[in-house]
Amino acid sequence: MLNQTDCCINSQSVLCDDRPDIAEGLASVYLKFKQLKVPAELHIYAGSGHGFGLRANDPKPAGKWIERFEECWRTVGF
Repeated sequence: MLNQTDCCINSQSVLCDDRPDIAEGLASVYLKFKQLKVPAELHIYAGSGHGFGLRANDPKPAGKWIERFEECWRTVGF
């Protein structure tokens, strides 16, 4: 069970929708973080598959996930 005092940093989850069980599970985790007022982001990319963002020149939006990750952490001072 998560308590608000257990989490004090920003949470960011990045995944693709090829595994509904994982996507739905992390959506539940995200909602729990929000309920506890823990800063959180959830990025679910469509049609990218396992290993997204690791392929050179990935033209899909998921290919830019690392940029979203960096933006997230910059906004909280890292």
